Amino acid sequence: MSITVEYLFNAELDLDSLIAQLNKKLGFSFSPYEGDSNNQFCRLLGMELSLITNHGLVDDRECNFEDYAFQIGTRTPVSDGDLRAMQVESMASLAFAMYRRLDVQSGLLSFDAQTALARYRITESGWYDDLSSSIVSFPQHFADVRSRIKRDDWVA
Repeated sequence: MSITVEYLFNAELDLDSLIAQLNKKLGFSFSPYEGDSNNQFCRLLGMELSLITNHGLVDDRECNFEDYAFQIGTRTPVSDGDLRAMQVESMASLAFAMYRRLDVQSGLLSFDAQTALARYRITESGWYDDLSSSIVSFPQHFADVRSRIKRDDWVA
């Protein structure tokens, strides 16, 4: 069983420029997965990390996937299950780094493409999470997003 944590967002950049900025400013080394330029792949802290455009996800309850053009996410198959302990926090940190370094101002953090963990946007006070009704502040934000996962068996 694989576990995914996704961050869906919009950017002012086209895919090629976004990849270049992620590689340069966040230290990734994205390259096309199996030759598909719309599916970029690299590793983040040992986890599989993919950047996808045309993600094909449809809105589901509080997950407004269709509002976003890009999806970046980690996947931990069974063999990488020991990394799940940091997967959610890594993706929340990545979303914050994208806000600070790439000016990605809003997006949706989700668990296994089923559960909304955070919905980010800019307010006068700073980067805000609509689901916790608070300004994003670490480490409290890590506890907030983790508390939204209702599945006990997801961490190895």
